[in-house]
Amino acid sequence: MIFSRDVMNLLANLPNLEVLKADNAFNGTDWKLDEDVVFNELKNLQIKSGCLVRWEGGSNNFPMLEKLLLYGLNELEEIPENIGEIMTLTLIQIHSCGRMNGVEISAKKIQEEQESLGNYELKVQIT
Repeated sequence: MIFSRDVMNLLANLPNLEVLKADNAFNGTDWKLDEDVVFNELKNLQIKSGCLVRWEGGSNNFPMLEKLLLYGLNELEEIPENIGEIMTLTLIQIHSCGRMNGVEISAKKIQEEQESLGNYELKVQIT
């Protein structure tokens, strides 16, 4: 399934959605989440494969996110910086993401931001 803007709005309105696995689910290189698209109960976001280059979104879209899992995103430039404002975040896992420097640097910045806010629970795993 391709996650169009309409599909994202529909998914965000599912009251009990805790896990979202997006496997080759984006049409195009950009994923921009409007501020009013809020996944209130989402705890686990897995984005796998695809041609995603730029991702705009963050703490206001995923206020309860605990785990962010990124697999095979060879073109992704970085993780949105304001993901670091999500105090429930405990894990960022990055596996086989091609532009590792930008993704790795942004993950480490998010970890530093979490630590500056008093959350030492966030683990960043890069393989």
